[in-house]
Amino acid sequence: MNIWEYNDLSNIHVEDFEDSKIYWMDDFYKYPDLVFEHITKEQPPLWKHDEDDEELMEKTYNAKYFEDRRWDNIPAPGLEIVHDALSKIFGQESDDHGNVVTNHTRFYTDEKSREINDYKNMWWWPHSDSGYNAIIYLNKCEDGTELGTSLYKQLKPDPVQDHVSEHMRPWVDKSYWERIASFKSKYNRMVAFDGFKYKHGMAVENDRWFHETRVNQVLFFVSDEWR
Repeated sequence: MNIWEYNDLSNIHVEDFEDSKIYWMDDFYKYPDLVFEHITKEQPPLWKHDEDDEELMEKTYNAKYFEDRRWDNIPAPGLEIVHDALSKIFGQESDDHGNVVTNHTRFYTDEKSREINDYKNMWWWPHSDSGYNAIIYLNKCEDGTELGTSLYKQLKPDPVQDHVSEHMRPWVDKSYWERIASFKSKYNRMVAFDGFKYKHGMAVENDRWFHETRVNQVLFFVSDEWR
């Protein structure tokens, strides 16, 4: 059995957004519980965390105020069928063909961590990628209305962001960015958007990820503009 088998892709919804397209589909995987089990049976390594880099380790917030972990391009036999199918739909080549990429995020609950992880006044690291991003949300929730990912438009230049790495200043004051779209993170929902065209980031709206690890899978694609 291939745990990466997907359901009928004719059920993908396509919505126009500005001059781009948003794709989404519920019940994406046939065996989402097995996918979740596969990517969480072991703890992934900390993301952008190099203990040999003394300057990075001194300045990073990762493993100090939160844990941001990732399986990064780990071979996953059978997953290539998903990359191939979505590549045809998006019209872009896969950037991680046959490999699994995930996000595992949890915030610490001590007083300093709560001060740093100020989701009421800050956005989490608006950034861009190489092309379309397809995200499969893998946390269960009662009604599927919780936000998972947001797209942003910059309101004014940020003098800091281009000079630090993500985990040195992961939160950005909301005055710099306007949220122009957001996607609900229903369990086993796939959402895809142009991650090269639009700055985007994790949506944090409440305390849930202080008490539970946020888990999803990401498939990256490459636009001609990025090349």
